[in-house]
Order: sequence, then C-alpha cells, then structure tokens
Amino acid sequence: MQGIGIQAGYRALDGETKDPIYETPEDGSGAGELIGYNTTPLYGVSDSSYSLVLSYERDKFDVRLSYVYRDDFLASNNRGFAQPALRYAASEESMDFQVSYDITDDWVVTFDATNLTRATGLILLTGTMVRASTVQPLLWVRDSLFKQVMR
Repeated sequence: MQGIGIQAGYRALDGETKDPIYETPEDGSGAGELIGYNTTPLYGVSDSSYSLVLSYERDKFDVRLSYVYRDDFLASNNRGFAQPALRYAASEESMDFQVSYDITDDWVVTFDATNLTRATGLILLTGTMVRASTVQPLLWVRDSLFKQVMR
C-alpha cells in the first residue's frame, strides 16, 4: 500500500477566563470598587476537537480528504447591548478534498473543494438558536429585538 497516509489528531482543553466585576458609583463616574469576577469559558475555544486526514501520494499525483470536528464554544460576549448576553456557537464539522497533479517540476495544478458536507453552524443567543451557513458569505443583521442573525 505504497503512497497511502493517515493522520489523526485529538485535542482536549480545560480552561476559563475571569472577567472583573466593578461596582458602579452612584455619581456614575468611572468604575468603582472591584466586587468579584464573572467566570466564563475561553472565547473561541472548544473543550475538544479532532481531525482525520486520508492521503494518497504517487509520483505526480496527490489526493487528500480531511475531516475536522469541534465541540460547541463561547463565540463572544455582547456587552454593547442593553441586556448583555453570551453567544455560543454549536459544534462544527467540515470535510475538505484536494487533488493535485505535477505537470512539470515547476507547475502544479490543484483542485480544492471545501465543506463537502455543506455543514452549517448554529449560534445560541439568549435562548434562541440561529442557523449560520458556512458555505455562503456571512451577513450580519441586527433586528429590533437585539438578536444577531447570521445568514
């Protein structure tokens, strides 16, 4: 089975961030005394993720198929809203394919296809699940209920 390759990986992380909470002075001037901390998961980091890559390389011909999965994660904190809310992204997956052919030592033709499963992502904001497609450009829209929707 010459030319066949397999690559696999798994990552597990356990972490959090502590954001300070300050008392608001009665006169409204700046931040008051530190009164505690708000503990949240790390932004943009999944607790676990894994990947699998299958490849075939022979002379002038290369093929690669890869799959990546990550658990849900804290995407951001909407502190600018009247009622701040944490935005969580649901688990994500993607499968990509690449094939290339060496025409000469200096010229290579490559074809790449991404997100073959046409997987979509979900955003959780104040109890509402919103679908976000990863195969189309992202468009941010804010409606009258202060929800962020990704199309």
